[in-house]
Amino acid sequence: MNKGEINPRTKNIILILCKQKNFMTISDIAAELQVSPKTIIRELPKINSLLSEYTVQLDKKQGVGIRITGSTETIDNIKDTFSTVPEKVVYQPKERAGFLTARLLQNQQPMKLFELALHLNVAESTISSDLDKLENWFTSHRLTLIRKPGLGVYVSGSEKDIRKAILHYIYENIDETDLIEILHNTLAKDSNEKDLVNSSSQRLLNLVDTQILRKLETVIHQMESQEAFKLSDNAYAGLLIHLALAIQRMNQKEKITFDDSFLKNITDKHEFVISRRIAKSIEQIFAIKVPVEEIGYIAMHLLGTRNQYYTGSTPFIPNFQLVQLAKKIIKIAQAETGKKLDNNEKLLIGLVNHLGPSISRLKMGMDIRNPLLEDIKENYASLMQLSQICCTVLQKVVDTRIPESEIAYIAMHLGAALENIQSDSNIKYHAAIACPTGLGSSKLLASRIKHEFNNIQIMDIISALRFDTQELNKRQIDFILSTVPITNAPVPVLVINALLKQEDIQLINTFLAKLKYTAKRNIGSCSRQFSLTEIINHMMHYQQAILNILNTFVFLDDFTSINTAHIINRISFAIKDSKATPQTIMQALFEREKYGSTYLHEQKIILLHCRTNVSYPHFAIVKIKPELIKNSEQFVASIIMIIPDDDKKENAETMGAITEALVENWLFASVITNNSKPEIKLALENILKNFLQKKINSLLK
Repeated sequence: MNKGEINPRTKNIILILCKQKNFMTISDIAAELQVSPKTIIRELPKINSLLSEYTVQLDKKQGVGIRITGSTETIDNIKDTFSTVPEKVVYQPKERAGFLTARLLQNQQPMKLFELALHLNVAESTISSDLDKLENWFTSHRLTLIRKPGLGVYVSGSEKDIRKAILHYIYENIDETDLIEILHNTLAKDSNEKDLVNSSSQRLLNLVDTQILRKLETVIHQMESQEAFKLSDNAYAGLLIHLALAIQRMNQKEKITFDDSFLKNITDKHEFVISRRIAKSIEQIFAIKVPVEEIGYIAMHLLGTRNQYYTGSTPFIPNFQLVQLAKKIIKIAQAETGKKLDNNEKLLIGLVNHLGPSISRLKMGMDIRNPLLEDIKENYASLMQLSQICCTVLQKVVDTRIPESEIAYIAMHLGAALENIQSDSNIKYHAAIACPTGLGSSKLLASRIKHEFNNIQIMDIISALRFDTQELNKRQIDFILSTVPITNAPVPVLVINALLKQEDIQLINTFLAKLKYTAKRNIGSCSRQFSLTEIINHMMHYQQAILNILNTFVFLDDFTSINTAHIINRISFAIKDSKATPQTIMQALFEREKYGSTYLHEQKIILLHCRTNVSYPHFAIVKIKPELIKNSEQFVASIIMIIPDDDKKENAETMGAITEALVENWLFASVITNNSKPEIKLALENILKNFLQKKINSLLK
């Protein structure tokens, strides 16, 4: 290879390795150059070829890293030689194709061939040949590549198809883990755009204005806080790009259109209400008018988004039908595998939460992307076959072919459930999982970890983009297992594949072996063995908290006011406590409300809660008379939670289990809003029973 044509990245990697005597991991090199590990791996064949001219070797050890081995004199000679090698960017055919695609999608105005050739340092005939090869790509996206002599080249098509093609282009050229890393760097407070030199970043930044991204981060953060609409990392990244693209196109006076029937179908959905609020924030920040079609465009994206508090809301299929569909899938999987799955509540909830957005996307003609598709096909062929059989019932619902990416997602949910049947663990280490590819893959990875390592307990699943350091410390996390690189984490981060391949298992084993001797705290201290007396005391406290909640449960139906002050007043007198008066309870609830109401929008439930001088925890439900509910924004029920202001953590944890079920288990919320006291109490008993079982198992282990 001619050293006169060396690109800057190849040169920098060689110089870094020349300075380093010991092995250096790919991740460390990537971090120093602020590119992805995959980018470094792609450069290694070129580096091998360049170093072959010298009496040195590029030594690679799996799980350890790479280094240049040879005499000090030779390595110094290489360093001196490459320090003075001139840098020249030579665009490969794939890079030229990427540049041309981005430019044509960005601007529908004709561009001269000689201008494009000048920018890429090639002849016009080369550009013409590149365009010939791109024509099929544009056609596959329902766009036409038009070339007119004397005028130039440009792309013609509907605004909807152009935007769809731009999103296709981004996800075709940047895998989702790289995309999240790029956004992480872009949104970092101390980020410098000049440092984002890798080609993937540059291609993305050519299409999406980073200043718009930074401003939109505030808009999305506000939406999540106000709407209880917590997005997964992938959904967060997708919405950022989606909105930035819409703003740029609106600034260019490009208009998107939808037929009236589509807009009519979604205007009464909560996602449309959220979209209208997002649009209002965009109008204020960017000084542009957002038409109703653009609000529909945002709502369409949200309808197909997987978020933490999804409740099965879709304009295409009612909630109860989603449950029936999920149960049919589980029934087929049980019959095919012979494994008992029909009583697996987590699998049912996981499938329902997944199927709602998927059906929306399939019905609206949106793509379903699965970054793990090829890995799943290669490593879990039997699961893919099982999922394909199960998806026959889904195909009947959407009346279209189910893509492999969706079949793989269903496979991940089924795989997680099947793994959990056999998993058992004896815990010593605390770990968190950072996995942006969604709930199903997070659960699958967690179950794979539990299956392979009987000394690791998964304490939490966290965001790779936005983790809480205090919460990690509070939960005594020893390390993070992440599918993407994480910078500035307070504990070690192991980057592994979501499917936990053999090399990942080896990497974790090596790390755990070192952790035994280098951990800053005594690992055993976080899960010390309780004495039998302590175990019994804890069990008694949990049992007593549950008994108090069930025995004093208050249920008021058909309440004739939707005013929270009236609800607080009424419930304070309905709750009977040997220590606290109604006035004490009322004052404590009002004091807590001063800090803001807790409204679960999707569940249409408002939480009224406080800690005060009561003798035991109280749980109550007030359901509003249906005739009083005037619009979709009003709550239909209020849940009241009161715990003693003592230091017994069991009371708070027990009540916290109910709160968690409200947020994560929409079936429980649905029972509250649609059923009477006996059904609600039965659902409450099941939640507390599962919670107690987990606590007993945890204490005994």
